[in-house]
Amino acid sequence: MITVHRRLDVVYMADTNARAIGDTPDTSGLDPNKVTKKLDLAPAKELAAAGFHHIGHQDPTPTVGHGDDKLAYRCDRIHTTLPAEWITGYGVEFGGDHLSDHRPVWAEITFGQTAAGR
Repeated sequence: MITVHRRLDVVYMADTNARAIGDTPDTSGLDPNKVTKKLDLAPAKELAAAGFHHIGHQDPTPTVGHGDDKLAYRCDRIHTTLPAEWITGYGVEFGGDHLSDHRPVWAEITFGQTAAGR
C-alpha cells in the first residue's frame, strides 16, 4: 500500500517489477504465468492515485528485457510529487547492459524552475 504524501515534495525510485501506465510490452512466445505479475498496473495506479507522476512517462525506453529475460518494459522508474516543470532532464542509462539485466534511470531536477523560466 502506498502512503499518501499530499503537500510534500517526494521522489520515489523503484524497481517495481510491474509495468508503467501506457506500456504494452510484446509478450509473444513468453510464458503467460511468468509475465502476468509483471504486467500488473496496480503499483503504477496506486502511485498515481497518491499524487505521484512518472518522471519518464514520455520515454518508452524499456529498462529490462535486454538480457536473457525477453519481456521488455519500464520496470525501473522514478515517480514524484514535485511540479512537472522542475523535471529538467530524464534518461535511461545503457552503459551497464553487460553488468545487469536492469538499466538505471536518472532525472535532473531544478528546484523552483517555472515554465516561464525555461
